[in-house]
Formats: sequence, structure tokens, C-alpha cells
Amino acid sequence: MTRELIVRAFTVTPAAIEGRTIVGRCVPYGEAATVDDGHGPYREMFQRGAFRRAVTAPHKVLLDFEHQEHPLSALGRGVEFVERDDGLHGTFSAFETAVGDQALAMIREGVLTGMSVRALVLGPGRRQGDVLVRTACHLDRVALCREPAYAGAVLEALRSQALPAEPAELAALRPARNVELDARLAALGVLPSRAN
Repeated sequence: MTRELIVRAFTVTPAAIEGRTIVGRCVPYGEAATVDDGHGPYREMFQRGAFRRAVTAPHKVLLDFEHQEHPLSALGRGVEFVERDDGLHGTFSAFETAVGDQALAMIREGVLTGMSVRALVLGPGRRQGDVLVRTACHLDRVALCREPAYAGAVLEALRSQALPAEPAELAALRPARNVELDARLAALGVLPSRAN
């Protein structure tokens, strides 16, 4: 059996809360929508448990912009996924890069109004009337997007994540900053630009 790679987008509601942590419902459960993977439209919905594999390895899931494949287009990474009755909820940490900063600004301004998942279908699912119910999927990536297809995903918050203070013995081992290297990385978009 050939496994199918699917992409699904969902509506989100932006929240203007400061911070680098993006929290939201990535996939609504129990909500049917009409989709088309290139073979004609059909009705589909996801059931609780469909993304249970993501819960055990959230750090393997990247957050990007509209599923762009370029390595420097990654906005952040998964921190936690939780399956609830209403859907798969995800927490992501935005990278401290120019791309990550721009994504956070676009969320706060309401430009990015959707979340999209790219997943590998692991089984045939089951039929519920005219709806194909997805029961097992491998979550590959999550993307922030502009054009949603489902109406039930909600971006719950952007929040600050408190980091523990660095122990003095580790701070003493940290090498001196290389201003030239920082400037090169900032030019590539890997680090945010910093004033000298």
C-alpha cells in the first residue's frame, strides 16, 4: 500500500500576547471539511488519536511558512503536542532569527490567519457516511499560512517563555562573541541583525 502525503490548512484566531512561544490547535477533531488531493473532492475529518505519534516526539516537527522547503525558512520547532477531545494542540518555540521575528510580527498583525499540517497517512481510515475519517497520521510539519480550509483550529496565544539563569561556571566557559561571524549569520537570516 502506498502511503499518501496530505496537506491540510485550518483557520486560526491571532492573539496579541508578547513572547516567542506559539500555542494553538493544529488540527480540529470531529469537524468535516471538503478537501481535494488532486483526485477529486471528498469529505474528510480527523478523529482523536490520529496524531498520537506526534505527542511522543514534538521536537522533530518544524514550524515553517506555508510549507516552504528552504532550510532557512523554518520559523521554529515543536515543543509539545497534546491530544484533546477537540483536536491536536501544539506549542512551538519561534527561532530567534529574522524569519522567526517576522512570523511573530505577522501573527500579531493578523496577517497569518491559518495553520496547516503536512502529514503522512498511515492507514485507510474508516467511513462515516460520506466522510472519510482519518485515524492514523504521521505529522511531518506544521506551517503558518494565509489561506485556511478548516474552520476549527485556533491560535491560542503567543507567550513569553521564562528561561532559567545560566550558571556562572557555564558562563565562564562561553567563548567571546565573534562579531564578524554574527554579521555573516545575520546576513543569511540565521541570526537577527544586531546593532554594534
